[in-house]
Amino acid sequence: MVPAVLHETLITVEELRDQRVSYGTGVQYGPIEDGAPVARFETVETGPNPYMKVDVSPEFGISFEQRSPGRGGDVIETLAEIRSYIASEVFEPLDAFL
Repeated sequence: MVPAVLHETLITVEELRDQRVSYGTGVQYGPIEDGAPVARFETVETGPNPYMKVDVSPEFGISFEQRSPGRGGDVIETLAEIRSYIASEVFEPLDAFL
């Protein structure tokens, strides 16, 4: 199984009838496990026919395993940080010799 990481996610309540959102924890970004909730909202019924239509547009990436040196970090972001470090800390001091 490839570990996943949740990036920007847009959650839009498109329709809300006879209820109101009473509590929301928001989106849980970062490494996720299969079946784990990405957001949680509680509602309170305010009428006889409660209905809620929600649109969720998640954006996923691939993450390193928690036990690896990457410690659950996003693969693309981690590799970009490594590249930046090598460019500034390794190659830049060698420019005079190249």
